[in-house]
Amino acid sequence: AWPAEWSRNVSGEMNLEVRRGAIRMDKYGTRTAASRYWLTTARGLPDLAAVAARLRPREAQVVESVWGKRVVSVSALPSYDDKNWRVECEDGSFVLKVASAFAECRGGIDGAATEASLLFECRMMARINECGGALRAPAVCRTVAGELVAEVEPLTFARLITVVDGSPLSSRPRPRRPRDWAARLGTALAESAEALRGIDDPLERPLAWDLRRAGEARRFLSYVPAERRPLVRRALERFEQLPALPRPQLLHGDANDENVFISDDAVSLIDFGDFLVAPRCLDLAVALAYALFFDPGAEDGWLDEAARIVAAFHARSPLDDTELEALIPLAAARNCQSVLNSAYRSALDPHDPYLTISAEPAWRLLAAIDQVPPAQVVAALRRACRLPPSVAADARVDARQNHRVHDAPPPSPSPPSSLPRAAPTSRDTPEDAEPPPAAARWREALATLLAASGFAALAYLLLAAVAFAPDTPVSLSLKRKRPRDRFPCARDVQATAAPRERISP
Repeated sequence: AWPAEWSRNVSGEMNLEVRRGAIRMDKYGTRTAASRYWLTTARGLPDLAAVAARLRPREAQVVESVWGKRVVSVSALPSYDDKNWRVECEDGSFVLKVASAFAECRGGIDGAATEASLLFECRMMARINECGGALRAPAVCRTVAGELVAEVEPLTFARLITVVDGSPLSSRPRPRRPRDWAARLGTALAESAEALRGIDDPLERPLAWDLRRAGEARRFLSYVPAERRPLVRRALERFEQLPALPRPQLLHGDANDENVFISDDAVSLIDFGDFLVAPRCLDLAVALAYALFFDPGAEDGWLDEAARIVAAFHARSPLDDTELEALIPLAAARNCQSVLNSAYRSALDPHDPYLTISAEPAWRLLAAIDQVPPAQVVAALRRACRLPPSVAADARVDARQNHRVHDAPPPSPSPPSSLPRAAPTSRDTPEDAEPPPAAARWREALATLLAASGFAALAYLLLAAVAFAPDTPVSLSLKRKRPRDRFPCARDVQATAAPRERISP
């Protein structure tokens, strides 16, 4: 079914040019040309069925051989660490999800733990679908051998799941969403919490996007423009002053606007890879951090919509005072994670717009939250939940508001007791200040000298720096080591983890 052209060369051989696909825009906004395949055959026409089999995409071959389905078309979907494809088959539409061991999104766990994690995701999706209600999750297709997860290559695992109805929340700006979307979202999140209650997480994985670890993203503050740093500091201070949060349980962990789908009759959750055991209100806070995004100039009304989402959640699964007071600071902390990680990753790869897809809306929401007094936010949420005014709640919020210092960086980013972070490492030092000017000049001089004179001159300068300038605020001094600026993955934050056995390619 692909366009093809036959030609004969001077030796009498037949050449076949096949074009698969068409010019399209990929997830990075790049124009991608059609794939071309050239086959040189013996004299005469070959078996066209054999030619078609050789040209079928690898993903189609996997689906047909492992799940026994007849594939019509395959198209790539945006993804972070794992790879996803939309697969159109004769009996319906599916998503092929391929995951590898040691992936950053799962905390760098090995092959056996990766397979166990994927099976646990299947169990969570089945549990949500069994509970009924307005919440849906994808259904997992079993292989020909009756398995939920197939190891298609060494340390590479695949699942085939159904496509959920509706469209992601990110594709619908707030004015284009259904009128009752906020109430439906709050009810769905409450149903998710009820469905997953009582299930224990068998895998304790340090996840980079764990909201309890939001303070660790402060190490990337130097990648943010200087005029925006006080906004992030204030939000992280509110987060770190929260009291202990109750009711830990299994959560979805990443109910962002790309993972929440809304249709006419249901709300669906996808991508359960960030599941964790944490205080119950964290899923609601993550959803608020993305569902409240607004276009420039439309900042009015975010608090009213937040109140409707929280009220619907509270009507199905009541929240206590501590949870109500923590929701908006937790949502702001998630936006801090988003903008700080995006700034760092975009500095490494400035040509990838996928890394900053949520950055500007998160900045706008952070600024809007910062302009409303916390006591006013809590009062609005209590009114929406039909709770009476609380003098004690106002006093607690005012005490935290008066305690923090607005523009000075905190002396130590220590989260509250109920939001533990990983074991301390040599990197757990304040990193929100820019490198000193002297350090910048030293590094620039070292780079220039390395390019001009080679390694010998660099070694001489290193020895001279240590001998004559031990107090210079650069990383040459043995008295203080600057932490490495890398994305916080499991291997960086879990200092007490046992060394993992290396696997050769």
